[in-house]
Amino acid sequence: MSANEHILVIARTLELQGQEPSVALIKARLSKPMPLPAIIKGLQQYKAMPEDAKARISVTATQVVAPAQQEAEDELTVLRRELAELRLQVQELQARVTDLEGQD
Repeated sequence: MSANEHILVIARTLELQGQEPSVALIKARLSKPMPLPAIIKGLQQYKAMPEDAKARISVTATQVVAPAQQEAEDELTVLRRELAELRLQVQELQARVTDLEGQD
Protein backbone atom coordinates (compact mmCIF):
# COMPACT_ATOMS: atom_id res chain seq x y z
CA MET A 1 0.00 0.00 0.00
CA SER A 2 1.42 3.37 -0.98
CA ALA A 3 1.73 6.22 1.50
CA ASN A 4 -1.13 8.06 -0.19
CA GLU A 5 -3.37 4.97 -0.06
CA HIS A 6 -2.53 4.62 3.63
CA ILE A 7 -3.68 8.20 4.24
CA LEU A 8 -6.92 7.58 2.34
CA VAL A 9 -7.62 4.45 4.41
CA ILE A 10 -7.01 6.33 7.65
CA ALA A 11 -9.29 9.17 6.53
CA ARG A 12 -12.01 6.68 5.60
CA THR A 13 -11.60 4.85 8.92
CA LEU A 14 -11.97 8.12 10.82
CA GLU A 15 -15.10 8.97 8.87
CA LEU A 16 -16.58 5.53 9.58
CA GLN A 17 -15.90 6.14 13.27
CA GLY A 18 -17.93 9.34 13.05
CA GLN A 19 -14.93 11.67 13.21
CA GLU A 20 -14.07 14.41 10.74
CA PRO A 21 -10.73 13.46 9.13
CA SER A 22 -8.05 16.06 9.88
CA VAL A 23 -4.30 16.34 9.47
CA ALA A 24 -3.78 15.90 13.21
CA LEU A 25 -5.98 12.80 13.48
CA ILE A 26 -4.37 11.21 10.42
CA LYS A 27 -0.87 12.00 11.66
CA ALA A 28 -1.67 10.42 15.04
CA ARG A 29 -2.74 7.17 13.38
CA LEU A 30 0.15 6.78 10.95
CA SER A 31 2.25 3.68 11.53
CA LYS A 32 5.41 5.59 10.57
CA PRO A 33 6.20 9.31 10.24
CA MET A 34 5.23 10.96 6.99
CA PRO A 35 5.94 14.47 5.66
CA LEU A 36 3.21 16.96 6.51
CA PRO A 37 2.72 18.04 2.86
CA ALA A 38 1.98 14.40 1.94
CA ILE A 39 -0.63 14.15 4.71
CA ILE A 40 -2.25 17.42 3.62
CA LYS A 41 -2.29 16.35 -0.03
CA GLY A 42 -3.85 12.98 0.84
CA LEU A 43 -6.49 14.59 3.03
CA GLN A 44 -7.37 17.11 0.32
CA GLN A 45 -7.65 14.27 -2.17
CA TYR A 46 -9.94 12.35 0.19
CA LYS A 47 -12.20 15.33 0.82
CA ALA A 48 -12.50 15.94 -2.94
CA MET A 49 -13.57 12.35 -3.62
CA PRO A 50 -17.22 11.61 -4.38
CA GLU A 51 -19.01 9.45 -1.80
CA ASP A 52 -19.08 6.37 -4.05
CA ALA A 53 -15.28 6.53 -4.44
CA LYS A 54 -14.88 6.87 -0.67
CA ALA A 55 -17.10 3.83 -0.19
CA ARG A 56 -14.74 1.77 -2.39
CA ILE A 57 -11.78 2.41 -0.06
CA SER A 58 -11.08 -0.90 1.62
CA VAL A 59 -11.19 -0.65 5.39
CA THR A 60 -11.01 -3.77 7.52
CA ALA A 61 -13.04 -4.15 10.68
CA THR A 62 -9.86 -4.15 12.77
CA GLN A 63 -8.92 -0.72 11.42
CA VAL A 64 -12.25 0.63 12.65
CA VAL A 65 -12.30 -1.18 16.00
CA ALA A 66 -8.60 -1.07 16.91
CA PRO A 67 -8.40 2.65 17.86
CA ALA A 68 -11.43 2.31 20.15
CA GLN A 69 -9.93 -0.78 21.73
CA GLN A 70 -6.59 1.00 22.19
CA GLU A 71 -8.35 3.93 23.87
CA ALA A 72 -10.10 1.52 26.25
CA GLU A 73 -6.79 -0.20 27.07
CA ASP A 74 -5.12 3.17 27.65
CA GLU A 75 -7.95 4.20 29.98
CA LEU A 76 -7.67 0.91 31.84
CA THR A 77 -3.94 1.49 32.33
CA VAL A 78 -4.61 4.95 33.74
CA LEU A 79 -7.28 3.59 36.08
CA ARG A 80 -4.94 0.85 37.33
CA ARG A 81 -2.23 3.42 38.06
CA GLU A 82 -4.70 5.67 39.89
CA LEU A 83 -5.96 2.71 41.92
CA ALA A 84 -2.42 1.82 42.94
CA GLU A 85 -1.80 5.43 44.02
CA LEU A 86 -5.04 5.48 46.03
CA ARG A 87 -4.13 2.22 47.75
CA LEU A 88 -0.78 3.69 48.73
CA GLN A 89 -2.49 6.82 50.10
CA VAL A 90 -4.90 4.67 52.14
CA GLN A 91 -1.98 2.72 53.61
CA GLU A 92 -0.19 5.95 54.53
CA LEU A 93 -3.33 7.39 56.12
CA GLN A 94 -3.95 4.19 58.07
CA ALA A 95 -0.39 4.34 59.38
CA ARG A 96 -0.89 7.97 60.45
CA VAL A 97 -4.16 7.13 62.21
CA THR A 98 -2.44 4.27 64.03
CA ASP A 99 0.35 6.63 65.09
CA LEU A 100 -2.13 9.26 66.29
CA GLU A 101 -4.16 6.72 68.25
CA GLY A 102 -0.98 5.55 69.95
CA GLN A 103 -0.20 9.07 71.18
CA ASP A 104 -3.17 9.17 73.58
